[in-house]
Amino acid sequence: MLHLSHRKKLIIIFIIALICLGLQFLFHQAYLAKLIITLVGSLISISMIIEMINTIRSGRYGVDLLAILAISSTLFIGEYWAS
Repeated sequence: MLHLSHRKKLIIIFIIALICLGLQFLFHQAYLAKLIITLVGSLISISMIIEMINTIRSGRYGVDLLAILAISSTLFIGEYWAS
């Protein structure tokens, strides 16, 4: 997932979100939905951290830092749907 384009990552995120919505609200598998979202959110956070490091090394920076902080914090406190 680290080398995918942003568009592909977004599509994957939407598909996983739909799957997890179905798991939690249709099949009442909240734990499985939480596990999947936490794993995917962690992978995306790692991917974004790597991109951010490369951006900072090139002398630029942006709001990526806020996005990474938001995703990581919501995963840390257990608000996995917010991530």
